[in-house]
Amino acid sequence: MSGTGTGCGMPPLESPEQSGAGHGGPPADAALAILLVEDDALVRAMTGELLASMGHAVAEAADADDALSLLAARRFDLMITDLSLPGMPGDELAERVRAAHPALPIVFVSGHPEAAIRTQRPGFADASFLQKPYDEHTLAASIRAAAGR
Repeated sequence: MSGTGTGCGMPPLESPEQSGAGHGGPPADAALAILLVEDDALVRAMTGELLASMGHAVAEAADADDALSLLAARRFDLMITDLSLPGMPGDELAERVRAAHPALPIVFVSGHPEAAIRTQRPGFADASFLQKPYDEHTLAASIRAAAGR
């Protein structure tokens, strides 16, 4: 898949050799257990691959219900959620998650820049907003910002 476009608004994936990962590329920092919530299967798979290539352990959920089930079953260090999820939007998911896990860092993702306003409310001052399309550098920076690294 390396070097190929996807047609879904995501940039091409780069191999670790192309990206410089581990060789001055985006720092992996300490590995995190990350819950990735994204309804677009291709974006979810590609983002999961990027996160894994950074050294993180990734659990993927296609919607809020799947995410809540995973959160009930195990501990995560960070959640990345699309704002436009079917059923329960990502900001509503985050409110429910924060009620049970108030210290869980959150990265909100959207292809719509105006959606960032939905995350600017009490309780989410420490959350990051990541605009689609993103690459490994902006993804890593958003994770660092949300996790306080």
